[in-house]
Amino acid sequence: MNFLANNWFTNAESEEIEITEEEIQDYQLPQEVLSMQCVQFILNWIENRKLFNDTLKTYSEKLWLDYYTVISAILWEQLRISCKWYRGELKDIIVKWTPTLFRSYDISVWIAWLKLWTANKIKRDAIEYWYGDELKKYALTENLIATDDELSAKLAAYLVKNIIYRRELSWYDISNDVWVIGTLYNMWNPKEKAPHENPQIGWSIIDINGYKFAYWELSLWVYNYLKSKETE
Repeated sequence: MNFLANNWFTNAESEEIEITEEEIQDYQLPQEVLSMQCVQFILNWIENRKLFNDTLKTYSEKLWLDYYTVISAILWEQLRISCKWYRGELKDIIVKWTPTLFRSYDISVWIAWLKLWTANKIKRDAIEYWYGDELKKYALTENLIATDDELSAKLAAYLVKNIIYRRELSWYDISNDVWVIGTLYNMWNPKEKAPHENPQIGWSIIDINGYKFAYWELSLWVYNYLKSKETE
């Protein structure tokens, strides 16, 4: 599994696509994609990885974030990698691997899919933005990020907070724009990506069972799906 990720065996290509406001409000995966075992694996994991999930909920509340926005920003990459590797001899590994999710050391690490330099940037930004004292106690390493579910969840929550807060400083409120947050999470909130009124949301295109999705589309679908399950 590490060999595939570390040598860039992915199913993503760069491309921009557009979606209307109406489609955003009720975006769903086709049923044949939703029913795939690689997709269900990720959805089942949410409840099985208790420490990560509980920490994510705690820090979402602490940082005044919507938990569903944070978890949806994380899981697009897990959906991509599980459905990419859900082939041949790897199929049994994925199906039987719950509740563990994927990790890679040369690209990005563990559940939140963060590079070490990204994790350090999250820490620096959160401290600069006044709410990151919790992260000061961590001397971040790849091994720590890869083995500590609680820390991984905290970093993911702080990254989403940094994305939203940085734009608040420029008087742009994107806290409800799940598709934009999902895109910026994918890009690690780069400083050169200046906040503006109409942020671009097109990014890499992922093929799942013959359907093409942008990362942000998967984030938006996860958000809509989990919110709908909440009301059932």
